Amino acid sequence: MPLVAMAESILGDKAGKVARKIEDAGHSREDLVAAVDSSYKLIRLTIDEDRAEEFRASAKKIFARGG
Repeated sequence: MPLVAMAESILGDKAGKVARKIEDAGHSREDLVAAVDSSYKLIRLTIDEDRAEEFRASAKKIFARGG
């Protein structure tokens, strides 16, 4: 899944919870958008604000490409 790979590339060894959140989200666009929003908040609070912004921007690009 492109979102999981993107999360792993941005977050490295801290991507576990975010990857699980995305994998468990379901397959509809709405479910994935909700998982990304929730993950963004988690990253911002527990990891790093800059990486959270990078994660959200990259996710938006993936959604724009239809991924």
